[in-house]
Amino acid sequence: MERSDSARPTGLEVARLAGVAQSSVSLVFSGKAQGRISPALERRIRDAATQLGYEPIHVGRALRSGEVGALGLVVTDFENAFFGPVSRGAQEAAAEAGLAVVLMEDRASDPVRSLDRGLVDGLLVFAVDPPEPTDRLAARVTLLEVVHPAYSGVVFDSADGMRQAVRHLNGLGHGTIGYAGVDTGRWTFRERRASWERAMADAGLPVDGRVAESAITLEAATAAARGLLAGASRPTAVVCADDLVTAGVYRAAAELGLRVPDDLSVVGFGGTIVGEVLSPAVTTLYASGRALGRVAVELALGRPSAPERRVVPVELRPGASTAVPGVPA
Repeated sequence: MERSDSARPTGLEVARLAGVAQSSVSLVFSGKAQGRISPALERRIRDAATQLGYEPIHVGRALRSGEVGALGLVVTDFENAFFGPVSRGAQEAAAEAGLAVVLMEDRASDPVRSLDRGLVDGLLVFAVDPPEPTDRLAARVTLLEVVHPAYSGVVFDSADGMRQAVRHLNGLGHGTIGYAGVDTGRWTFRERRASWERAMADAGLPVDGRVAESAITLEAATAAARGLLAGASRPTAVVCADDLVTAGVYRAAAELGLRVPDDLSVVGFGGTIVGEVLSPAVTTLYASGRALGRVAVELALGRPSAPERRVVPVELRPGASTAVPGVPA
């Protein structure tokens, strides 16, 4: 279910209201603030918590049936650039609660067996198809960028992100906007494409088959983008589903003699180091993997009585890769 106004406030929300890092909130409510943050800052955090009705989670209550003090973070590929920020956020939040995070690759391990054997107290499943639900698993599995009715989870607001991207490009005068995505079949990329299609429909813009999807490698993304950008009917702008795909679009455009943004505007998705090194600086839909990991740990500790879904906002951050079509930047 979507989080309602009556759902339990989180430490992240307290931090946002107080204008501080979430680690400062954790210090205050773990009794470790003295000498580490100022009394004035502590008062501000406590005032924000009171305003929101925030109650800290205690690990003994949250993991009352666990004895290990560890959560397993299950991913498809450790080499994906987006995994680093997600892992960092999860590990930071877990450490503040006195827990560890054990990294597990879906294809090389058996996460559910590790849970059954008591090697971890819960699983954080990132962009991986979740296990078949059971009563026991429902309370111990938290999903990241995957949705299943039996499990709690946290997702990016891809729908709002794609609306921002299409609105931005259309506002610049682009009427033919393509999409470069990933064809793994995983929920996160299906949702991003569907969100782009809805945003295009809402803006009254045609899709017209201007879609290129590929495996999530630079070579595959480049080849798919080359097909999308070749020919007289190519789009004047492209929205991408991932930073690695964005890099493929840049590379294909260069191979075809197209300049970004003079000949082609590009909007990326992610805000990882891959996107940061592109030139010109890419206009991106920034999605904080760190926040995603943190919120997932909060959900895992909270053990909601019914499946609950949290949403992490996506923010359009303008760069130099988008411009009025046909006008040199």
